[in-house]
Amino acid sequence: MKAPTSYAGPRRKVPKPKQVSQSIGSAAAAEEATVRAVLKAKGDRIVSVKSSDSVQSAVRVLHEERIGAVLVLDAADALEGILSERDVVRHLPEITEGLEDVPVERLMTREVTGCAPDTPLSQVLHTMLERRFRHMPVMEEGRLIGIVTIGDAVKHRLQELEHETLSIKQIIVG
Repeated sequence: MKAPTSYAGPRRKVPKPKQVSQSIGSAAAAEEATVRAVLKAKGDRIVSVKSSDSVQSAVRVLHEERIGAVLVLDAADALEGILSERDVVRHLPEITEGLEDVPVERLMTREVTGCAPDTPLSQVLHTMLERRFRHMPVMEEGRLIGIVTIGDAVKHRLQELEHETLSIKQIIVG
């Protein structure tokens, strides 16, 4: 006697659903952000002082503008240096006169690392973290066109991540 094989009806071949792998890159289809995108969002306003200005007046500008650094420009608006809160604090112990008598040129950082508008934002962030500074002038064809801060870069990246997350959710939900 033969054993029963199955009580189930004949099986149909059900096509498997097509699986498409989605990565963040393919979902968002975004190019890597550049400094130009940050400047477009924040504007190209430049706050500056002259090297002959007093440190006291520069500190007042930092306070009034609620910023952490001010660019130091010459009479032709060429970049001479940068004065940050960190520069002021670092030099305070050696200052014997009042801040109104100390010129910015004495405390400013003269060797400033800048970037171009087409520099990838990831590269700017890497440079800032590696060299331990938070402000980077943006130069185009030898001309100062803006400044980008670590806060600007992080804010821009967070907005990108929010957009990517929303795009992925829309793909999942349909």
